[in-house]
Amino acid sequence: LLTIPHSKKRVIYRNEEKSIRMSNHSRVRANDPEQLSRYKSNLRRFMNFLDGVNYPENHQFTDDQLGVLEPLDIYRWLATMAYGTDDPGPEDDPVNMRASSLEYLKKSISHFMPNSQQPWNTLTKAGNPTKSKEINSLIKAGVKRKEVRDLGAPSKADRALTLDEHEQALRIMDTYEDERKRYLYAAIAKFQHHMIGRMDDSCHTFRRHLLQSEQYPFVLTIQMRWSKNVCEERDAPVQIILASMNSLHCVHLALGVYLELFIGRGEDAGSPYLFNCAECNNSPATMNRKTREFIEKDVFGHRNFVRQKAGHIGSHSIRKRGTTRARESGIKKDHVDYRSRWKNLARQQDRYTETTLVYPDAEVAAVLCHGGPCEYAIKEGSNISNEWIISHVTQYINRVYGQGVATVLGKAILWAVFAEDCA
Repeated sequence: LLTIPHSKKRVIYRNEEKSIRMSNHSRVRANDPEQLSRYKSNLRRFMNFLDGVNYPENHQFTDDQLGVLEPLDIYRWLATMAYGTDDPGPEDDPVNMRASSLEYLKKSISHFMPNSQQPWNTLTKAGNPTKSKEINSLIKAGVKRKEVRDLGAPSKADRALTLDEHEQALRIMDTYEDERKRYLYAAIAKFQHHMIGRMDDSCHTFRRHLLQSEQYPFVLTIQMRWSKNVCEERDAPVQIILASMNSLHCVHLALGVYLELFIGRGEDAGSPYLFNCAECNNSPATMNRKTREFIEKDVFGHRNFVRQKAGHIGSHSIRKRGTTRARESGIKKDHVDYRSRWKNLARQQDRYTETTLVYPDAEVAAVLCHGGPCEYAIKEGSNISNEWIISHVTQYINRVYGQGVATVLGKAILWAVFAEDCA
């Protein structure tokens, strides 16, 4: 049995009852044209640095051109990007670019090398020049060390939201009259936090993977197959979505309201994705961009949003909030990695263990439910049935997702209708 404590939300009133890492691959996914486009852009910048030619976007470099490149060529470019000079000395500081950005540029060039998988051999001058001691020393011993001493470029990485900032963000989203902002974008943000996923992963989630749990009927399940570290089917386990006692954070309620509203007025438009609207026209990339713009400009940039600490915040701060909350709650790193779909096949058991593990996933999901996880249940004697909910509350969800999902989400919506503390 699922041993995570949970509470029940009755349809008419709320009653609390006790009951219930594959390695990071550097290769570009074949189905990620945006990433490949960025890699090509960086390659053109590099080749322009070497020969001064402005290459068009559709230019294809030959293996003969790329095969003669040596570590010094790449070293000079990366050094220029970070230090402003291609031959930095001990007194020079990398004030123009972070080590993480240099790693990305290095990875971009490495992708197109004819011998991309081979380390550089200094004797034969063969292999992948990005995998040389000179390049690694520049980034790790040079730029990273300077950053530790606060002599490098300032970090632009998103920090985690604080608990108060996360609460502020959700309340600000709830003030917008625009239904896309209040219901659709907010549902994506809550889903992203609950699944500890990237926003891009959330927007690429297929609707056919949202199901009612066969083992625990009050729970929904999902598979996120777009995650950056999902490179084979076993990397995308079936994961649970729990309801939260705090209605502002409740993913069941957010999904229920968004889906019933948008499907009902035809904005679903036969989309294969969980999140869609007429404006995005079945494009996850557009959905991702618009959601990020809303969160970063209209939420984090809202006049009532008060930052609690220094540091850059963006859409990725929501994911970091999820991991931080889980670790602060005492959850083991391995369990957080599982929930986040970060896999490590260094241990033999990772190759033999079943990919869908309910307990570690539920343990993390439970602490991500503010106020604790709960079950929406029908109050005895209310003359309300699952059939009635499907017919009168979630008829549109039922048409697309079936009776199971419609029943689970319908109970959340019906509870909210009668709840005094739910706007």
